[in-house]
Amino acid sequence: MKQQRHRRALNHVATFFKTTHKGDAITVMMGWDKPLQGFFMVIEDKTNKEDGFIYSNLEDPELAQAGGFAQTIEPFVNKLDELGIDVPIEMLEGVEMDGIFNVGNKQAHYGITGQAS
Repeated sequence: MKQQRHRRALNHVATFFKTTHKGDAITVMMGWDKPLQGFFMVIEDKTNKEDGFIYSNLEDPELAQAGGFAQTIEPFVNKLDELGIDVPIEMLEGVEMDGIFNVGNKQAHYGITGQAS
C-alpha cells in the first residue's frame, strides 16, 4: 500500500495526533520527508473498511504535479479545516520547523494540550 511508505521510509519526521472525526477514532500523521524535500499528511481511520484512510497526500490530485508532497503545510492545514479536524497549533509549528531545518529521523506524538512526547 502506498501509504505504508511513510512509515517505513528512513530519514523523515513524522508527528502523530489521535482525535475523532464524525465519531470515529482517527490518527493524523504529518511530517517532513528529508530525502524528498516535502511535507506529507495522512489521516488514518481504521474503522474505514475501504482502505483505512480519510486522506493521503499521495492521492491528492492537487499535489499530483509534485509527487504528492507539498512545499508548505498550507495544503494540509486547508484540508484539516475542510474536514473539520483540529490539531494542536504546536504540532503544525513543529512540522513546519522540521521542514525549515531539514530535520530527519524523528517522531513526535502530540496530546490534546499540544504537548509532544
